Amino acid sequence: MWAARTSADNTAPRVPLPLQQPKTRTKADPKFTFRHCYTQSSPSFVPPFSLFLSMSFASKVVVVFGATGVVGSGAANAFLNADATVIAVGRDMKKLEELKGNVEKNAHLHLVVGDYVSEERTKQLHETIKSQLNGKEIDHIVCSVGFIYSPPGPVTQCALVDLHKALGEGLPQFFLLAREFLPSLKNREGTSFTVVSGGFAYVCPEPGLWPGTLKNAAVNALTLDVAAETKGDKVRLNNLCIA
Repeated sequence: MWAARTSADNTAPRVPLPLQQPKTRTKADPKFTFRHCYTQSSPSFVPPFSLFLSMSFASKVVVVFGATGVVGSGAANAFLNADATVIAVGRDMKKLEELKGNVEKNAHLHLVVGDYVSEERTKQLHETIKSQLNGKEIDHIVCSVGFIYSPPGPVTQCALVDLHKALGEGLPQFFLLAREFLPSLKNREGTSFTVVSGGFAYVCPEPGLWPGTLKNAAVNALTLDVAAETKGDKVRLNNLCIA
């Protein structure tokens, strides 16, 4: 079961996730949406993306980065059910093929193997994606990338290299994807860029899990900055924070 709550109130009653009129973070920036959700169990489909199932995305192109993960596969499934053309990006073709076999409506699903570990490879990935679109433009992007590094122990027992590894998963990838793909969305109405992060940004449930707190807080902070940078543009920036 999913529910919505504000990041500032961890004791708020658990209520159904609203399906319409999502709250904006500030009245001054109606094109930035922050949504904090939690789940008791997470199978293979992520309910927040079912928000789109009541809307038609026919003729729309959605690119999902990290499409073989739990969140990414849920996003791909939801958009396919809404009749979108989905470009599923992952690093492992076998896992991408498994994704294709697990979704019912896969006629408009395209699989792309690639990564985004450097400026050059992210640019190459962009060119590969464009080659799949036959002249169409990307309308929506879902960015669910990076994993949480497992350190050898609490902060007092770790080295500086552990800090670098903790920040090396999720933050650089989001930075590179935003840098490469946002310019193509900024001046087009109805486009969006969705960043997926986690509730570890606000609470560290037990000692030794500080990399999750660090990584997710950093991703959220960078998302806020990108939202400020694109405030006058036409693209909508979304931050889905899953706890």
